[in-house]
Amino acid sequence: MFVYLSVSTELGQSLSDFGKAVKILGACAENSLGKAFSELGTKSEMLSIKLQNEAHNLLMNFEEPLKDYVRAVRLLSGEPLRCAFLELYNMAEDKNIWFTLQIDAFE
Repeated sequence: MFVYLSVSTELGQSLSDFGKAVKILGACAENSLGKAFSELGTKSEMLSIKLQNEAHNLLMNFEEPLKDYVRAVRLLSGEPLRCAFLELYNMAEDKNIWFTLQIDAFE
């Protein structure tokens, strides 16, 4: 998803740059050719704005809520395991039982 958004943003910026360049070219040309370049530049800039807005809307309406959901699931699924680990550790400390735990599995 992130790759799509960054590509859309870069494409939008490239379209905007292209539109500006073509509009400048249109200003240098005369008659109908200049008018055609100016129109092409304007359309390119409009398309750029729409593409960048779409990428932003996708980010706000899909990616951010999805990240929040994943964070919540990780938090909720990790909490019972963490509580069980702490309970086991406290029991072992109370009984002076020393053993090695694989802490990496709980992080």
